[in-house]
Amino acid sequence: MTELHREKLINIVANAALESRLVEIAIREGATGYTVTDARGGGASGTQYGVFDSDSNIHFMMIAPDHLLQRMLDELSVMIRKGHHMVVYVSNTEVLRKKNQAPE
Repeated sequence: MTELHREKLINIVANAALESRLVEIAIREGATGYTVTDARGGGASGTQYGVFDSDSNIHFMMIAPDHLLQRMLDELSVMIRKGHHMVVYVSNTEVLRKKNQAPE
């Protein structure tokens, strides 16, 4: 039977200028992986077209074991309180990976 590993999927939509900071958090706090894509859309902060660097957003996704979630959210909350515009949403996920890649 195929074994799936239960983890958290943390999705962040933020200004592209925050990408390196988000990568630092992911690595430092023990994310088992992350993916970054360009993002366009609209919401309470207006419409983001991604035409100019100052207008570009990213969709940053990282996977982490349940026990690391709160530390990551604490760091992201600090960034939000400092005025960085981002939306963070978390969901349960199950990951299929090689046995030696499974988090401890």
